[in-house]
Amino acid sequence: MAGRTPRQQRGIERRLALVEAAGRAFDRGGYAAAALADIVKDAGSTLGGLGFYFPHKEDLALAVIDEQNARTFGSLAQAGGDFHPMEAMIRSSKVIADQLITDPLVRGGIRLSMELGVLSGPTRGFYDEWLTQVGALFAMAQEAGELIEGGPTPAELAATSVSYFTGVHTVAGVLTGRTDLYRRLHVMWQMLIPGMAREEIRPRLLELAAELFTGPQPAMVETTPRPGDHTGTASS
Repeated sequence: MAGRTPRQQRGIERRLALVEAAGRAFDRGGYAAAALADIVKDAGSTLGGLGFYFPHKEDLALAVIDEQNARTFGSLAQAGGDFHPMEAMIRSSKVIADQLITDPLVRGGIRLSMELGVLSGPTRGFYDEWLTQVGALFAMAQEAGELIEGGPTPAELAATSVSYFTGVHTVAGVLTGRTDLYRRLHVMWQMLIPGMAREEIRPRLLELAAELFTGPQPAMVETTPRPGDHTGTASS
């Protein structure tokens, strides 16, 4: 990626402030509608400071995608823990749901991942990694005897479940601002579990899905910048 990678803490914080502000802007209106002037104002920076770290708007978008990937996949690894594969998968879906609700940068990065054009190559990498990780969980579930015998392959299950999850949170974002995302994901798992899991473990998995998704959601963190929220100074 073009631009400079800071080594001192102050520079790291300035760069991150720009990436966070860009994530909010991309979440609000996508790549084309995001104005660099608004991004630097939200970050407490200047256009000169932005150009120091990100010479082109595409560089800034790629930084948002990279940061979103790091947060998403880092949280997925933590959510998996020592749980059985199918249980880890259900818990991981809640982790991503919570990020979509509470982290505008994650929402912005995922929104970019669904746009075509100059970002198609890098964003395909995000989905490739996501499918790889989910496919590995399904392969582990198959080895552990958790999946229905003779059903779809782990790769096919990964492709379908990732597409289902993406569609659920996207439609929820359009129709309700994701205020009912938990309910929609609970329904998703009520449909997926009987079609994937062996009969003897279905009750446990359905109970887990109900436990995770029938309670209240975290409060939505909005993306509209509020004057005075940042305390940064102009950077160069």
